[in-house]
Amino acid sequence: MSRTKNSIYNMFFGVVGRILTLIIQFVVRMIFIRYLGVEYLGISGLFSNILTCLSLAELGVGTAITFCLYEPINNNDIEKIAILMRIFKMAYIFIGSFVLVIGILLTPFLSFFIKEMPDIPGLNIIFILYVLNTAISYFFSYKSTYIIAQQRSYITTNNNNLIKIVSSSIQIVILILTQNYILYLIIQLVGTFVTNLRITFIANQMFPELKIRTNSKLDSETRSVIIQNIKALIFHKIGTIVVFATDNILLSKLFGVVVVGLYSNYSMIIIALESLIGLFFTSISASVGNLRVDSDIKHQKDIYY
Repeated sequence: MSRTKNSIYNMFFGVVGRILTLIIQFVVRMIFIRYLGVEYLGISGLFSNILTCLSLAELGVGTAITFCLYEPINNNDIEKIAILMRIFKMAYIFIGSFVLVIGILLTPFLSFFIKEMPDIPGLNIIFILYVLNTAISYFFSYKSTYIIAQQRSYITTNNNNLIKIVSSSIQIVILILTQNYILYLIIQLVGTFVTNLRITFIANQMFPELKIRTNSKLDSETRSVIIQNIKALIFHKIGTIVVFATDNILLSKLFGVVVVGLYSNYSMIIIALESLIGLFFTSISASVGNLRVDSDIKHQKDIYY
C-alpha cells in the first residue's frame, strides 16, 4: 500500500474511532459524576497527572528507536529490526518497572499532593491500580509501535478503540449497579492488559520478523543516532510534562480534589478537540519517516511544501 493510502487509512479510522470513543467517554463521565461524585473525578485527574509525570522516565526512548526503524523496514533489514526491537523491549520493561516501583513508593505520601484528604475509602489501593495500569502499558506496548512504524497505525487504533468501547460499556454497568470505584479501575486495568496482549498477537501474526531472536549488537552509527535523539527529546519531554501534566497536581495541592474534578470536565472537552486535530499529524508521521529514507532530497522538499 502506498504512503498516501496508508495515511488516508490511518486518518479515516483514527477520526471515526476517536469520535466513537469520545462519545462513550462523555457517557462514562456523566454516569461517573452521577454515581460517584466530583471528588472521585478529582482523584482520577490527580492520579493521572502523577503517573504522567512518572512517565518522564521514558525520556523519548520510544520515539528515538522508532525513528531508527524506518530505514531497516524500508530495506527489509530483518537483522537490524530484530536488534532494535530487542532494545525497545528491554528499555520499556525497565521503564515500566521504574514506574511501578516509584509509584508504589509514592503511595504513603499521597496526602502531600492533596490539600484536604477526601473521604474516599481505599485511596492507596486506588492509586496502586493506576500505577499498575500505567506500568502494564509499557510492558506490552512496544510491538504496537512497530505496526505504527509500518505506516499501519489504523490497526492499533481499531484495536484500542474496540477494547475501549467494550471496557467503557462494562464500566458503565459497574457504576450503575455497584458504584464501586475499585471495581471500575480493575475493569480499566483488564482493558489495558487485553489491548496490549491483543495487539502483540496481531503484530506477531502480521510481521513474522518480530519473532526472530538475535544477540547481535547494534552498530555504532545507529547507537549514536538514538543517543543523540534521546538527548534532544529529553527537554521536549520535560517541557511537555511541566506544561500539560501538572495542572491537576497544583490545583489539588492548592484548592483540593473537588476543584480538580470541576476543572477536569472542561479540560476533557479541550483535550478531545486537540486529539482530533492531532490525528492528522500522527496519521502521517510514519509515512513521513518512510519518505525520508525512500526518496531524494528534492522529492522530500516537494512533499514538504
